[in-house]
This record gives sequence, C-alpha cells and structure tokens, in this order.
Amino acid sequence: MMLVFDHVCVFYGDTPVLRELSFQIRSGEQVGLIGANGAGKSTLMKAALGLLPYTGSITVDGIPVTRKTLPEVRRKLGYVLQDADNQMFMPTVLDDMVFGPMNYGLSRAAAEQRAEETLAELHMEYLRDRHNHKMSGGEKRMAAVATILAMQPQMLLMDEPSMGLSPLLVKEIFAMIQELHESGITILLTRPFEDGDFVEAGDVSGTVKDIGLIYTQLCTLDNKDIYVPNSDLSASKIVNYSREPQRRVDLTFGADYTCRPEQVKAALHNAVSLVSGILPEPAPFVRVSGYGESNIEYTVRVWCKTADYWTVYYDLMEAVGAAFDAHGVSMSYPQMNVHVLDTPESAKRD
Repeated sequence: MMLVFDHVCVFYGDTPVLRELSFQIRSGEQVGLIGANGAGKSTLMKAALGLLPYTGSITVDGIPVTRKTLPEVRRKLGYVLQDADNQMFMPTVLDDMVFGPMNYGLSRAAAEQRAEETLAELHMEYLRDRHNHKMSGGEKRMAAVATILAMQPQMLLMDEPSMGLSPLLVKEIFAMIQELHESGITILLTRPFEDGDFVEAGDVSGTVKDIGLIYTQLCTLDNKDIYVPNSDLSASKIVNYSREPQRRVDLTFGADYTCRPEQVKAALHNAVSLVSGILPEPAPFVRVSGYGESNIEYTVRVWCKTADYWTVYYDLMEAVGAAFDAHGVSMSYPQMNVHVLDTPESAKRD
C-alpha cells in the first residue's frame, strides 16, 4: 500500500493552494502533516480522495485517483473529518457504522457484525446504540474513527484528530491512533505546527519545544517554559509565524498636535531607512491612523524576514525616538487642563 503525489497542483478558482507537491507514504508508516491554518492540509487529503480536481498524478496502491476509480480508492483510504458533526449523520452510532459497509455490498447482518467487532476492538461497545446528538464532542470524534474503521481501510487520513478535545480525550485518541498504527494501518495526521515553530494561540505565544500527547511546551520571549493543554490549543485560532518567510511589523506612535504631519512622517521615514532588515517590498507604510485627546497617532508598517522580526521591532522603536529628536518632533503625554474659577465671598468665609 502506497500513497503517491507527483507534482500535484490544486486551485480554488485562480488561487493555488497546493503547487507542484510530490511525496509518498508507504505501508505501515505514521506521518504527521505540518502546516499553518489554511496551508492546504485538508485540501491535500480531499485531493487524495478525489473530492477536489487536481493536476499532476495521485495514485493509491498504484491506482490513479480518477472519477472512474473512486470506489476502489475509497475502499483503501479512510478519511476522518476535522468536525465529527459533518461525518455522523445517522440516528445512532451503529447506523452510521453499517452505512458504509452496506454501500459496498454487505448485508445488514454482516455490516452489523463488522461494526460490533470494530467497537469491541476499540473498547467502545458502550457507544453502539448512542444517539449522535446525545454524545459529547470527544465521543463523537471516537465514534467517527470507529465508523471509518468499520470499512476496513488500509490507510487512515485524520484531519486534526485532537481538535477541541479535553486533555484526557486527547490522550485516549492518540493511544487509539498508536494501537491502529501497530496493527498495520498506515496513518496520515495533520498538525498546525512542529518543534521550533513560533506560534500564537489565544493569549499565549512562544517557540514550540515539545509536542506531547496532553501538553505542548512553549518557550516564551522572556525564556519561560509554559505547558499549554493541547485541548486549549486545538480550540484556539493558531497563528504559525514560522510557516511564512516574511512577517509584518506594526508600530503606532503619538506626536504632539503642534507638530506638522509632514514633519512627523519625514521623521518616521527616516527612522525606517536606518533599520537594516526591513524589506523594500512590500513598501514601508507611514500614515496618520487616529486623533487622540492630546496627540495625532501615526502607524508605521514594514515587512521583514520572520527570523528578524524582534530585531527589527526593537531597532525601529529606538530609531523612531532618535529620528523624532533630530526632526524636532515632540511626543505627546496625557494632559489635564484645570480651570480655577473665582469663588463667591461666602464660600471663602466658609
């Protein structure tokens, strides 16, 4: 059993999502697919299943993925969707599990026997007659895996299987994945980051040091190690800055109302020109961005290589301070005007 991509391209309209992608996964392997949100991980899996048009060549066990071969291809590949609600659509777990095998020609009795054997192997017999709308998110995810395994695929494609799960269920789902791998099923998993990536998830950011079953270890910018539950990461919007070669630096400064805008912008452009590491394209951006109670706000937006982000950030901060001094630009400070009124003679006597 082998899945082979050879110079595969996938487009959404005119936008390329996968471009000249080539790789192969052999029987018995367990492969993690790493990429930021929107990088094309799910697209890759859908293309392998013939759910999206593509150019190039995709073969499953030597069979080209075409419209004519889809029934045979999908017997070999099992696809666990990222959202179990999109996969579980029958009244009960058992009904879902027999649906696929019956479509491939098994009788109801034979399909039920296979479903019950699969549940027993996974120690999930208690889910047999459960209604889908009465299960937790973790139970639905486990049941979705069981539904696909009842079709006895040779390779399992799993789209972020731990997303949204509690730490205990994350441990259970990965223990199940390990057992499946040891049983001989080839597994392709998607993950949004890998060791060494700088990521931001919710109010947490740092460099990924270790990805465990339950926690992911991050090293923050002030060199502190923090352990974030994978369930929290899965439920958050994750920004993986290391997946992109360039990163944008945005800084906002306030200048006194007595300073002319063209004077301030000249100082800011001068500061930008003094910082090495700022890329010429996209061109640096300097504009008035707001009017405060005591200042006019100016935004400076520049681009740099991802690895240079913090160096450029702090160098630009220092350069702006020096440029303001050189151009006679005054930074504003919060002000309060106090007006003292004449008081009546009676108030003075009191």
